[in-house]
Amino acid sequence: MLTYQTILNLRKLALKSRLNPDIDDYVEKCYRHYSKTYATPLDQAKSNLTVPEVMLVYMQDELENLEKDELELFKEKLYPNSGPILSMPVAEKNEDELALEDNAWVAQQEALLRDKEEKDKKNQDDIVKKTHEAIESLTKNLNATMKKNS
Repeated sequence: MLTYQTILNLRKLALKSRLNPDIDDYVEKCYRHYSKTYATPLDQAKSNLTVPEVMLVYMQDELENLEKDELELFKEKLYPNSGPILSMPVAEKNEDELALEDNAWVAQQEALLRDKEEKDKKNQDDIVKKTHEAIESLTKNLNATMKKNS
């Protein structure tokens, strides 16, 4: 059974994620969007899609409804200096260097995902522990009240 304080704390977390979202809130928003839009259970979306995949889907869906002029404005914001850069030559990389960079990026993303999963597991364990403690406390209080009344 949830306590009133737990409900207030959950409401505070929801408000915080809405007013001051961080990257974890954005990723969660992407997963929820995917789950709702593609009729997929949230836990299944999280287990089947990596963070970059679900973010890309969300971003593509977000851009899908924009008109051409809105897309151009978005592009200008994304690429503010889209003119040619004359002062620096572009260094070309061979396929091996690009593959190494890709592998490093994938490894980094996998490490970030593992860290997030560990953090989520710890948070989930904390919630279970606090819930168990609250239940034990309520049970003790109920037993004490029942003893007083009998």
